[in-house]
Amino acid sequence: MDLSSVVVVGAIFWLICALIGALLASEKGRTWAGFWLGAGFGPIGIVIALLLPTCNPANADISTAAVADFTAFVKDQGKVGVSINTQDGRTIGSVSAGSPAAEAGVLPGDRLIAIGGELCEGDYRSVVMRLVGSRGTIVSITVRRGEDRVDFNLTRR
Repeated sequence: MDLSSVVVVGAIFWLICALIGALLASEKGRTWAGFWLGAGFGPIGIVIALLLPTCNPANADISTAAVADFTAFVKDQGKVGVSINTQDGRTIGSVSAGSPAAEAGVLPGDRLIAIGGELCEGDYRSVVMRLVGSRGTIVSITVRRGEDRVDFNLTRR
């Protein structure tokens, strides 16, 4: 086999690895990451691309059905109008204008310390489950804002 044949075969193998990496990662919304891992590492990149979704603790052990059930449950509940950072499960990412949280003065970047008088523990989903509830009910939250602790009573809508 001459050098040009080796180059052609190597290029085809590289492209196949890159495309397989992209296809496998595209199911998890990481097409470019999978492409570059597949291209850069060949078969090793494909394995890494398959493992990417498990690297985020917020996504660990979540099936598609569990996500659908969680989303359906939360959709039908009263909410306070905040989004929670999925990475740490404690930081307020955003506050919806006109929401109970906005009206009370909750700010993005506030860090949840307690919900309903109990320490804020558990993963992202357990925090959200404690914030949502029947419409018209009140949930108390305590946040850390800088060095200060601030308490809020929010009526779910």
